[in-house]
Amino acid sequence: MRFVSLVLIFIFPQNLFAQRPIAELPVPAAYARSNQQDEQRYQAWVHPVESAAGTASNNARAAKAAGWKNFNLDSAERQAEALQLAALDRRVSFMKQNPGSYTSLRHFWTFVLNATRMPLDSVQALYRSFSAGLRATPLGRVLEQKLVYKEALRVGQPAPDCVFTTVDGQRLQLSSFRNRNYVLLCLWASWCRPCQRSIPKIRQLDSVYRAKGLQVIHISVDTDTAAWKQALAYHQMPWPQTCDLPAYTGPVRLADRYDACWVPRYYLVDKAGTIRYDSVRAHDDEGWEVLRDLLQKELN
Repeated sequence: MRFVSLVLIFIFPQNLFAQRPIAELPVPAAYARSNQQDEQRYQAWVHPVESAAGTASNNARAAKAAGWKNFNLDSAERQAEALQLAALDRRVSFMKQNPGSYTSLRHFWTFVLNATRMPLDSVQALYRSFSAGLRATPLGRVLEQKLVYKEALRVGQPAPDCVFTTVDGQRLQLSSFRNRNYVLLCLWASWCRPCQRSIPKIRQLDSVYRAKGLQVIHISVDTDTAAWKQALAYHQMPWPQTCDLPAYTGPVRLADRYDACWVPRYYLVDKAGTIRYDSVRAHDDEGWEVLRDLLQKELN
């Protein structure tokens, strides 16, 4: 898949990158002459660290898959993550030194926009450091809108409202659950194995907390309706199901509004309509300790 960042994949191996790439935008004429030279400088600066990070990550994954004995997997994974973060630092340093380069903007989109180990404040500040001309390009304007969406999804912010139709034809609105339920929004896809592995855990949370006021809602980012419905038939999840396609969600893509560049991704919205939890920004583990602790505190 295009625009997939190695930094993002290997830091969070339990998640899959699901963002649909922006259609290929031509390099604006004002930047065409310098873009190739800037790209060569960028690659020369970043590639040595990026290559070492990729090798370390691949070795750690191979060791884990093969169950190698006498191999310190924890140490290998820590080394891989450190190198990936070093590669991210290199990319960011290039962008700071070249705030008027279209190469900086393109690689900001690819590697920085969704780098969850980088605080959102830092991501926003880096974007604002780009030249006014760069931010005014078609890609620059798209990135600005995506940052607006991210800002609206901070924990403590009101959850963006949404209206959708479920697979069985029921029309629902997120705000209709205010003052009645906590809502666990689950963004997933039928092709996402980590999403499928999470379903039993969601089922367990539903069985424990539904009577205490938890409403689970699944939002699929599938583009294949048949594959989505086949997955629903297989998993038999007894809570509302919708798909981020115009037939179900209308013209506004929920994947954009809820920043579903990663799946699975989970948000907990309280009875006041406030975001209380974001699985990616919380860096929650596969056991969902952060989410479980929050539910136990709020609903027990």
